[in-house]
Amino acid sequence: MPLFSDDQYIAREPRRFSQESPDFTEQFLQYWSLGKPAVVTGVKQQGVWNPQYFIKAYGSTPVKLENCETGEVKDSTVGEFFLTFFTSDSLSYIWKIKANFFSFCYRGL
Repeated sequence: MPLFSDDQYIAREPRRFSQESPDFTEQFLQYWSLGKPAVVTGVKQQGVWNPQYFIKAYGSTPVKLENCETGEVKDSTVGEFFLTFFTSDSLSYIWKIKANFFSFCYRGL
């Protein structure tokens, strides 16, 4: 039985998860796989995770981008997506990466 129902997504605030919770992985991955916004606390971050990092580490990785306003989907790369952060054109539309996070962040494991 799913841990979450569509009724829980009506709220305007994103669902919050603590990485320190013993059931974090199961609950977060199920919720996140539905494409709903989430905030994770207690993350032990190493290094700097800015657009330059993702361009360098995953720039050529193919992804689908979705326009959050129109639903249009197009092929792109991680690098092309993050390069838009540095242009004034990026202010005229909002795109999100539609990708399986584990497919490119944990490749080779």
